[in-house]
Amino acid sequence: EFEELKKNQGGLLFFDNFLSCSDNLDVAKVFANGNANDPTKTRVIFVIEINRLVKNNVKFANIHRISAHKEEKEWLFSVGSIFRIGWLMKLNNDGIWYINLHLTHERDLELTSLTQYMRNFIKSQNLLIELGKLMWEMGKYEQTEKLYLEALKAEHEWQRRSGILNRLGMICWKKNDLEKAHDFYQQALEIDQQHMSENDPSFSSIYINLGLIYLNQGKLDLAEQHFQHAYQLDLASKYPKKEWLSTYYNNMASVLAAQEKYEEALSYHEHSLKTRLEHLPSVHPLIALSHNNIAIILMRLNRLSEAYEHSQKAVNIASQSLLTTHPDTKLYKENLDLISESIQQMNSL
Repeated sequence: EFEELKKNQGGLLFFDNFLSCSDNLDVAKVFANGNANDPTKTRVIFVIEINRLVKNNVKFANIHRISAHKEEKEWLFSVGSIFRIGWLMKLNNDGIWYINLHLTHERDLELTSLTQYMRNFIKSQNLLIELGKLMWEMGKYEQTEKLYLEALKAEHEWQRRSGILNRLGMICWKKNDLEKAHDFYQQALEIDQQHMSENDPSFSSIYINLGLIYLNQGKLDLAEQHFQHAYQLDLASKYPKKEWLSTYYNNMASVLAAQEKYEEALSYHEHSLKTRLEHLPSVHPLIALSHNNIAIILMRLNRLSEAYEHSQKAVNIASQSLLTTHPDTKLYKENLDLISESIQQMNSL
C-alpha cells in the first residue's frame, strides 16, 4: 500500500471509515513505532493540512474534551474523508515516512464521481450524531451519551432534536436509568406531537421505547398497550416492513415471559427469529438477540440442550458482528456458561 501511495503522489486518498488523528507529534510517533521491529511494515505519519478558507463537505472535529484518552489530543474526520496526496519524505533518521495530505474541497473537479459515494456514508449534518451512532453500535454507552448531549446543544432542527432525545432515552434504558430514559422519550414525543399528526408511523419507535420502560417497571398492561399501538402505527404506514413485525413479536414475547407464559413467549420469539432471518443478514446482531431470547425461555422450560444450541448460535453470531467488549457479547457468553453449568449439574445427578 505504501508503494501505491508513492506512485499516486498528487492523486486522491479516500478513507471509508472514521479517521482518528492527533495534533501531538509524540503521540503519533508512539502509534507509528508500534511495528518498529516488523520489516514487512512501513511506518508512516500523515501530516494533514486543512484550508479553512475553502469550503468543503467533510466534517471533522477536535474531540479532546470527550475522548477517553485526553492525552492523545484527538481529532476525528468523518467517514468518507478524501485527501490529495502531497509530498512524501523521511524528515530524520527515525525511519518514519511523513506523508503530506490536503483535505479536498467541493471545487476539486476530480471529486465529482466520489461526492455521492461520500454522502451515502455521511447521512447527518451533525458529525457528533454519526459518531454517537458508531459508539452505540460498539456498546460504548457512556461515550455515546456524552456525544449526543453535545450534539443536542448545537442542534436546532426539530426532527434531529427529537431523534437525539430518543437515542438518549435508549442509552439511559441500557444503563437501567428508567426515569431519566422516560424523561428523554417524553421530550422527544412532545416535539413530534407539535409537528406531526397523532397517527404518523414515525411515532412507533418512541411508543416501543416507552413500552420497554413499562416492561422493566413491571407495568405489563401498559407495556402491551404501547407495543400494540406502535404496531398499529407501523401497519398503517404506506410501506409496512417485515422487520416491524419481528419487533412486535419480540416485544410481545417479552411481555408473555414476564407473565410466566413461557410456551406462548417461545412461540412469539420463534416467529420473531423466522421473520428476521427472512430480511436480515444471517450474522446480524438482532439474529443473535433472538437466539439468546429463545435460549432463555428454553432454559425456563428446562429444555437445556435446545437452550444450549440457541445460546451457542447467539455467541457465534455476536463474535462476527459485535466487538468482544460489547455488553451484548458478554451477556451471551455469560448465558452460555450458565446453561452449560445447568447441564453439568443435571448430568451429575
